[in-house]
Amino acid sequence: MEKSIYLIIFLLIVNLSKGQTKFTISYSQGFGSLPTFSNYTDDQLVSMKQAVDIFNYVKNETGIEFKYSYAGCEKRAHAVSLLLNAKKIKHYKIWNFDPMLVSLFNKSQKPTATSKAGLSPNISWAYHVAILVFVNEGKEVVPMIVDPALSDELITQQKWLDLQNAPTSYFTIIDPVWYNYATTDKFKYYCNNTAYPLPPCMDGLLTGDFFRNDGISLQEMWVEEALAVNEVAIKMIKDVLKENPSSEKRKVFINLIENFDSLTNALKGTIVSDEIKPYKDFLAPFQKQFASSKSAWKKRLDAVR
Repeated sequence: MEKSIYLIIFLLIVNLSKGQTKFTISYSQGFGSLPTFSNYTDDQLVSMKQAVDIFNYVKNETGIEFKYSYAGCEKRAHAVSLLLNAKKIKHYKIWNFDPMLVSLFNKSQKPTATSKAGLSPNISWAYHVAILVFVNEGKEVVPMIVDPALSDELITQQKWLDLQNAPTSYFTIIDPVWYNYATTDKFKYYCNNTAYPLPPCMDGLLTGDFFRNDGISLQEMWVEEALAVNEVAIKMIKDVLKENPSSEKRKVFINLIENFDSLTNALKGTIVSDEIKPYKDFLAPFQKQFASSKSAWKKRLDAVR
């Protein structure tokens, strides 16, 4: 039986010098919206000094915890974007994807970076996103990246990509209003109305659709929740590392902390695994800190939305 395979087509602009591929999303399947890129005007460009000041503000004055970066980069980036909007700073988001998210013809190479959390040395993601500003350097306009999760200083776009150790990755630059993206079902694909399983290691394919931070993500405070998890996780790590290196408690909580979704559920109290239940008294104060931080972030971000 003949099978038809439908591919999602992107307009590709190849960066031949380093290997990473810049692409523009020119079509979407209609699950969300086609992401936009609004060009800047000359008066919206910043100087290098201003860009450094923006980085220092984000790193040192926003109160966002960047050392815990196991997941949730899109939520951190969106919080930063809201705060920069309040300062009327023109900026964008730069997204870097595992090439397999763009096409099944690509071999997987997940962005991988050094962890600052103090646990496992490296972290891998299906994608990473950060804030980009365009800097007026006289004869040229230079994209610079604001990402304290990867660097303690303002860095070039190429340095940001290189720090993720994925030379075959695909990256795109879009307006900051776009909060997250859609993929195909990661567990199966459909051909002639028949479902075929995909390997569980695959993350699905980009559909070209992006979403704003509205609807359920806004109502359920996904951004605020992630910021609170980041804060509490770093505090928890400090206490966990004081435990005996061979203790079961230390092992259990390190495993919990290194799984963003499990940690989030434990802090919310919605799902607590059997391994965690014996240590509910240890977890309880962190749950209170999480609830307080989430509420504080909602109040702060609502003021700039």
